[in-house]
Amino acid sequence: MKNWQIPGLLTILIIGFLLISGCTQDNDKYCRENFPGTAYDPSSKMCEKIVTQIPNSKVTQDPIIGVWRYYNSSNSFDARYRINANGTFISSFSMNNLNTLVISGTWIAKSNNEYQFRNTEGKYKTLFYDPARGVFDSQSDIPYVRYNGDVAAASSIIKTTPSTVAPTIDPNTVLTAGQYQLSNMRYYIEGSNGYLSGTIKNTGTTYTNYIGLTGTLYDANNAVLVESIDVIIGLAPGETGKFHIMFSGPGARMPFTRYFIKVDGWNFR
Repeated sequence: MKNWQIPGLLTILIIGFLLISGCTQDNDKYCRENFPGTAYDPSSKMCEKIVTQIPNSKVTQDPIIGVWRYYNSSNSFDARYRINANGTFISSFSMNNLNTLVISGTWIAKSNNEYQFRNTEGKYKTLFYDPARGVFDSQSDIPYVRYNGDVAAASSIIKTTPSTVAPTIDPNTVLTAGQYQLSNMRYYIEGSNGYLSGTIKNTGTTYTNYIGLTGTLYDANNAVLVESIDVIIGLAPGETGKFHIMFSGPGARMPFTRYFIKVDGWNFR
């Protein structure tokens, strides 16, 4: 009798296990088909949401995020970048404590500490970070260091109807300053400001990182009436750009007999 009961009991247990397994599989199928993302939970006898455990990971901030500055005391050239974590940037440039140019845009990380910046005009610029030295734009002649401040504010510009009292400049005049050629120049007045604008071309064989154009206006006695600056960002060999030197103050509206434009360029090594 005992010999019969043990095999019979095992048979009953096996059949019960198969029935339970079949029910669980059917329930899982029911949950998957009717409630996507769930599975059958035998303990609650309900379709429960599948929760995937994600390992904890440490989020590191890109090392270039923050404010960077380069300052040259010989000509008061002040260049700053504020690089934001959301992929945007703002930069400011000024020289000799004159007008400040502000540029904004977006940036992305490339590889090997290389970063690509694109301004709102769609112009690209590549900068490098040197982790050993802790400097930014490390492959140029003007490396930036960390700065406990912000970018400078842009110079204010008053826009009104152009005045007719502005002195005239022959638009056919072509000036050469080193590897740069200036052409299509004109002088005009808007509001209380005067503007000396034109086209600059890089006629050299090297890429120029920054180009500063310092404009000076003189009267009949060769006395300086007013001085100001504009900064061009990045010119490749053969490439042209537009410059607009803004003059402020009483001297901007006074007739001048002579003007002078000094061009300074900083190239990649």
